[in-house]
Amino acid sequence: MESSLKIKLEPRGIATCPNPDLPPVLAAAFEQGMLQHQVDLYKAAEENDIVLDTAPTGTGKTKAGLNIIHLNSDRNAIYIAPTNALIEQQTEAAEKFVEMVGLSHVVKAASAQRVREWPSDRVGTRPGEKIYNVLREPATIFPECGGNRPLLLVTNPDIFYYAASFQYGKSDRSNIASEFYSGFSTIIFDEFHLYDAKQLVSLLFYLTLSKVFGYFDQNRKIVLLTATPEPACEAALGVLKNAGVKVK
Repeated sequence: MESSLKIKLEPRGIATCPNPDLPPVLAAAFEQGMLQHQVDLYKAAEENDIVLDTAPTGTGKTKAGLNIIHLNSDRNAIYIAPTNALIEQQTEAAEKFVEMVGLSHVVKAASAQRVREWPSDRVGTRPGEKIYNVLREPATIFPECGGNRPLLLVTNPDIFYYAASFQYGKSDRSNIASEFYSGFSTIIFDEFHLYDAKQLVSLLFYLTLSKVFGYFDQNRKIVLLTATPEPACEAALGVLKNAGVKVK
C-alpha cells in the first residue's frame, strides 16, 4: 500500500512596526514602512556598543544598518560589503539614504578598481597613499568633501583586512591602520558570514581593539549584519561582553 507524507509550508512572517519610536526623519526614509527588526536595531544601538541583526535575507538589513549612522551624524562611517558588486549596489543605497535622511556625509566607493581611478595628481599613485589621504582629509582628492563634511566609505573585506592587519606597503601601512582604527565612529559589517578565515579574524581583532583602545567610550557603534551568524563570532562576542562591551 502506497503512502505519502504531505507537509504544508507557511510563509515566514516578518513583523512590521506601525508606530516606530524613532526620529521622524528616519521613519520617513522607509517609504513602505518599517519592520520591527529595523526599529529594534536602532533602539539597541542607542544603548549598546555592538549590535547584531540576524533578520532573514531580503528584509532590509542594509537600511537598518545605515540607520545607525544617524547616532554619529557628524562623524565618519564605513560600510563593509562582502563583494565588489555589492560595493556598487550598497554605495547607491547609501547615497539615497543619506539624501533622504538629510545627513551631510559624502559617500565614496572604495574597491581596488575605484581606488585606482581616484585622481593621482594631488597625492601620488600608490593605492595605500590615496586611501590614507581620503581618510585623513577627503577634500585632498574629492573637493566636494570640503567644509568638514563626514565621509561614508563603502569598501570590501579585503581592503579592510589589508588596512587593519598592516598589510599595505611599508610607506602606508601604519598610516592606514591608524586611520581605520581611529577614524570611524560607525562601522557596519554586512553579510560577514561570507568572510574567509583571515577576514573574520581581522573583524574580531578590530572589535577587540575598539574595546582596548577605548573607542566604545567615544560612542563608537559597530553593526554586524548576517542571516547566519558564525558560532565562532558568537563566542567572541560573548568574550567581549564578559569584558564589559555592551553587546545586543
